[in-house]
Amino acid sequence: MPITLLLTLGPADQTAVEAFLRLIPAQIPVYVFANEPLRILASTLNQCDLFIGNDSGITHLAAAAQCPTVAFFVASEPSIWSPLGEHVRVISLKPPAKR
Repeated sequence: MPITLLLTLGPADQTAVEAFLRLIPAQIPVYVFANEPLRILASTLNQCDLFIGNDSGITHLAAAAQCPTVAFFVASEPSIWSPLGEHVRVISLKPPAKR
């Protein structure tokens, strides 16, 4: 199965993305979206087979675009802040919040 990677990039992500790109084999196509309008990004995410991201606005955008989404939560509470939908899976390092 061929794979193409799409990375979204914010101003604080440049160093991490550069390090990540060094780990990707040269034969795997990689597209980097930086400062793209949200409507373009949402349209692109709607065509993706899978989105993997952290607790961010782009992760919520991917879920809203009906892209199968894996969301990682480290600091915030996923029971409150995770995107919604049957196509969303959440991985959390926090124990569930007590109600």
